[in-house]
Amino acid sequence: MNEAIPAVAEKMAQLTDSKRSITFYVVVFQKGRGDLSSINWQLFNKLRCEICEKITSDPGNTRIDLWIDSPGGSAHFAYKIMLLLRSRCSFLRAVVPVFAKSAATLMVLGADEIIMTPYAEVGPLDVQMPHPEQEDQHVSALDITLALQELAKNAISMVVRGGAVILSYTGLKRRETLSAMLQFAADFTKPVIEKLDPMLIHRATNELAVARRYASRLWSMRQNKSQMSKERAEKLFERLVSDYPSHRFVISPAELKELGLITKEPSDYQDWQSLEKFHKFFEQTQDSYVGVFTKADLVPIINNTESCNEHQEHSFKDTSAQTQGSSGDTD
Repeated sequence: MNEAIPAVAEKMAQLTDSKRSITFYVVVFQKGRGDLSSINWQLFNKLRCEICEKITSDPGNTRIDLWIDSPGGSAHFAYKIMLLLRSRCSFLRAVVPVFAKSAATLMVLGADEIIMTPYAEVGPLDVQMPHPEQEDQHVSALDITLALQELAKNAISMVVRGGAVILSYTGLKRRETLSAMLQFAADFTKPVIEKLDPMLIHRATNELAVARRYASRLWSMRQNKSQMSKERAEKLFERLVSDYPSHRFVISPAELKELGLITKEPSDYQDWQSLEKFHKFFEQTQDSYVGVFTKADLVPIINNTESCNEHQEHSFKDTSAQTQGSSGDTD
């Protein structure tokens, strides 16, 4: 019984605090190839204009819920957006229905509270960079640095393992064998190395270092610092930069917990049903959806999305019935 008292007291304090404060909802649902399809200047500028116009309440009495579903983008603009949100509120919550990758992961890490579905994901602290050869395409900074590391690892393995084989078959001296294998490895990897752009590799390495530094700074702004010490948080950021083999690697809430970062479930979020309806409609569209809303703003939008969803479900059922009827006639 005594163990339940602190939990009840915390819940009552949250309810009392929510009555005193006003909550704004910043929606960043991104997809496709438009100007707002990634975390970039256009996104920052749109949010800046809307936030400055709509969120004029006292930051001490303001809470912001960031609804985010994003493939990521620029770590620099992710950081600027979080600074902007922080300047307008005393409590910042990130809610991830499906995924927040790359620079979006950076934004989520900077929130005071994180809500994720069991199947939602964040990703490595990776950064998307403009492709050096293909216009309007991006390349992962993590993939660039990992490719270089893999090349070096393979070259060393070639020398060590190949040298052992040659030594056992030829009877050459160790120094001669090592010299021969080093030359072979150099000649073998030369065509690949010549295609590498030193400036691109340097930039990729720097971008990952920047993402880690931004994560550390955003973490220091969080209200709930007791969940994890600064030292443990730094280890978390290091792992998110270097421990994962791919930009697309799925990091679930369960894995975040193993890393020391606790997230909450949708059942802990009182506005989950509104977000779910909003997001369901977004998934059926082709474009990004970005905006700043109050609860009053959301009501007509959600009501409209509900009617659209019902219409689409009804149309789907009609189509299915017609298809089944056609197949029955054919038989």
